[in-house]
Amino acid sequence: MPAAVRQVTSAPSGTAAAFTCARPPTAVAGDLLVAYQAADIGDLTVMGAPSGGGTWNLLVARQWGSGSGAGVKLWYKTHGASEPTNYSFSQNGQADGLAIVVALSGAATPILYQPLDTYTPNVFPTSHNTPGITPGGPDDVELRFIGSPSGSATTWGAPAGFTPGTSVQSQIYTTASLAHRVLSSSAPTGTAAFTSSPGLSLTMGFTLAIPSAGPALVTKSGSDTAVAADLATPSVTLIRPDSATLTEEAAAGPAAADAATAAEDAAVAAGPGTGDAAALAEQASTVSSPARVETGALADVSALVVSLFRDDSAFLVEQANVGLAALDAATLAETAAREETIGPSTGDAAGTAETAAVAGAAGAADEAALTESARVDVLKQSSDSAALAEHADAGPVAADAVALTESASVLVVIDASDSVTAADAGAALRPVAAMDSATATDSAAVAEVGRALDSADGPRRLWHASLAPRPWRAEPPRRSWSATHLT
Repeated sequence: MPAAVRQVTSAPSGTAAAFTCARPPTAVAGDLLVAYQAADIGDLTVMGAPSGGGTWNLLVARQWGSGSGAGVKLWYKTHGASEPTNYSFSQNGQADGLAIVVALSGAATPILYQPLDTYTPNVFPTSHNTPGITPGGPDDVELRFIGSPSGSATTWGAPAGFTPGTSVQSQIYTTASLAHRVLSSSAPTGTAAFTSSPGLSLTMGFTLAIPSAGPALVTKSGSDTAVAADLATPSVTLIRPDSATLTEEAAAGPAAADAATAAEDAAVAAGPGTGDAAALAEQASTVSSPARVETGALADVSALVVSLFRDDSAFLVEQANVGLAALDAATLAETAAREETIGPSTGDAAGTAETAAVAGAAGAADEAALTESARVDVLKQSSDSAALAEHADAGPVAADAVALTESASVLVVIDASDSVTAADAGAALRPVAAMDSATATDSAAVAEVGRALDSADGPRRLWHASLAPRPWRAEPPRRSWSATHLT
């Protein structure tokens, strides 16, 4: 909040050695108080510091330009918790003097000032300059005082653009006036002239620049956002046995409605609630133990968001292994990727590829094995056999097909919906489960959709593969398959 004049009080002394001036009634603890004192005769040393409340600090003392004695003193202090109703001032017992007290809110120190004496013997101008000043900031409060020992009843007019503060005179002698304004720039200000009636040959002007104290400190509540920066290593404890370690840069939500951001040279520890989330980036290493048998590991510039259920498992780092069900198995190697949709719905999916080996026990008499150099043996009848080499793929379709080729092309009709065709690269299709499939690729990412990690309560159904409704087998051919040697 910028500085501002809160209230001004003033008092004449009459001819007396001591007098009082009221404290501005609306002034509060922390306000800046400025006191202006002037006297027409005597010695400046007799004009001691005002009494009452805390100690006043002398800003400047200056004798009238004519050298006739007395002059002006300016004092300041910070309003304390307990201040009197009136402040006492002292002077020569034969002097006529006065005091002006200004209370400013939002003000600070140091106070800058400039004096200007004007003495023109036998000349009585009605315009009286106060000096310009270079303020300390763009929103300083500028106080302008003009005073004179006078000798006749005097009225004052404030400079253009200023707010009149007060004017005061002791009998027909010492007189003074105050005007003020709030600056909008830190550029130097020029002179500003008061007017007097009648004209005066001897005056003394003072210009003060009072800086603003700046914004007040605000105590934040528990729901306010906090930011930490510079090489942070936050440690975030979620719920159950879950844990996450963040390095280099991380954002963590410390409570249901709170958020904390940490980066570079700071440390944050937070125990979040049910609605908290943690995001990892910039060479992060995370080890997560979501619940019971779930495990997850992520490394090498990765981001992991896991929502698992009780009996599901996944392990990712350069290599991954996935166990499907009792009769289905898949092995993945070389930076594999897996996507799973796990929940109470009927459709689950898993895929494997890239240097993968799959062994599946599909039916009582059927067996299939897939590698880069795969061999599939299909047992049909005692008199039927087929061998496949070079490459094989497996997939869950109703109609089974095997293709073989070396230097001959043979077509065997096994059933109305089954067929075998020879080719150099064979394909073997087998059902794994009604809605399951497996594929392996060269890079890995995991996205598992379910309930939130921090409130996982267990799966609604296990993720597994079941046998197909009918086994995969070959029926006896309708006619024998034979080859005749050509002569």
